Amino acid sequence: MKERLQSTWETVHTSFWFVPCLMAIGAFLLSLVTVSFDQRSTSAALAESLGFVWSGGAEGARSLLSTIAGSMITVAGVVFSITIVALTLASSQFGPRLLRNFVRDTGNQITLGTFISTFLYCILVLRTVRGQNEGSFIPFISITCGVALGIASLGVLIFFIHHVSISIQAENLVAKVGRELCRAVDEHFPENQVNTSHGESQELFDQSLRSLIPVPFLSTGSGYLQRIDRDKLISHAQKTDSRIVLKKSPGDFVLSGDVLAEIWGGCAEKPPDEKLEDLTELFGLGGQRTASQDVRYGARQLAEIAARALSPGINDPYTAMGCIDWMVDALSRVLRRAPARELLADDRGTARLKEAPPTFSSMCVATLEPIIAYGLDSAIVARYITGAISRLAGFAVHPEDVASLQSFSTRIVSQARVLLKDEEALEEIVESANSLRQQLAQKFPLVPH
Repeated sequence: MKERLQSTWETVHTSFWFVPCLMAIGAFLLSLVTVSFDQRSTSAALAESLGFVWSGGAEGARSLLSTIAGSMITVAGVVFSITIVALTLASSQFGPRLLRNFVRDTGNQITLGTFISTFLYCILVLRTVRGQNEGSFIPFISITCGVALGIASLGVLIFFIHHVSISIQAENLVAKVGRELCRAVDEHFPENQVNTSHGESQELFDQSLRSLIPVPFLSTGSGYLQRIDRDKLISHAQKTDSRIVLKKSPGDFVLSGDVLAEIWGGCAEKPPDEKLEDLTELFGLGGQRTASQDVRYGARQLAEIAARALSPGINDPYTAMGCIDWMVDALSRVLRRAPARELLADDRGTARLKEAPPTFSSMCVATLEPIIAYGLDSAIVARYITGAISRLAGFAVHPEDVASLQSFSTRIVSQARVLLKDEEALEEIVESANSLRQQLAQKFPLVPH
């Protein structure tokens, strides 16, 4: 249930309609409240006693509300049209998938909601204004609120112009994606995570499957695996006294008929069709990857920005170096944490679910691989990524992570020998790799180097 709520919130949060709709509903309710107040009070006397309350006639009220409503809808259309053009140009440099960050930006959603809600409020109040021939009614308080909303919208317009101009700058865009990646790492690699109760090891789990026959659970559709409801899978395994081994991870592309999981033992040896159909809703498929359970999503976004920056048409190594800085931050967090759990237990401490969680090695592939492939023909980038590997070595505490760092260092040297034409920079990279090898050998003498 938690995973489903997170997936639903991710979908709603990345939409451009949710916050504006809430604000439009708020404008509708505000118009009902202010008009009702005007109808039940001596608003004319109040308008005369208070200087800030609007006190004109019916024609002036209609003209004022019409002006505010027309200007709001015009500003909303023009500003967002210009913004989409600017973001389209930015997406050609940083990647089209980053447009999703603009859509999910709360400031942009509130800006659109402000213009729409002000327009809607003025229209709703405008219909209540009546002249002498119609049974005079002028909602002075409501009109004053409309003027206040118009002034507030002007302030929001100024904020929006500043916000957009700042958000499409390369440094801020990279920093935003980098912070999202670090938050995802903190969620997937908690500092004090607890493994399965009673300390059941992976060897014992695998040994318990040897005498059982697996029943594959197949995908009924195609798309990216966006979520897995692990809690309900564990509950299902506990009820049927079975164990489940996941064959796909969030972020993987699933074909119709692919094996999503294998069910071992218990009632799973001859499961009723309806029991397997009940598991379908526990695997959410979609047309695009999401960040809710896929920690590699943010890593690939940073890698895409860096790869595009290193392309011959753009040739912006400094943006790539900024991406490397945030990659190092995220990877250092992974190194400082315990490996993600492969086994998940039920409330009795029995391991019920096995999955292949992200590792430091897979995170390195998602982040550093594109830079090694596309960026080592630049001396400045080659030096920078070599220094990044050396910085990460200071955080390594697990032998498998040391082996990954050593492997990537060797690949950097091999790729640099092929692509890098600067002999001086190549010598520095080779010396740095040898120094890293010695550093790791002193820190982890039992690990082969």
